[in-house]
Amino acid sequence: MESRTDASIVKWKMVEHTAIVYSTIDKIQIRIAEQNVNGVRKVMLSNWNLNDVKSGKLQFYRPQPK
Repeated sequence: MESRTDASIVKWKMVEHTAIVYSTIDKIQIRIAEQNVNGVRKVMLSNWNLNDVKSGKLQFYRPQPK
């Protein structure tokens, strides 16, 4: 995935990446609890601005009752 702002370009390699939406900040920003980012297996919290995502694919799944 690639994210761009006025000051930087950040690329992430997310093989076997796992994340959940921890909270919403506003309509375009979410707080994510994630692991397996750039080889780091530890769970970490990060904020994502969805308007900054310029390439890659995000998929969201909502739990459904059985």
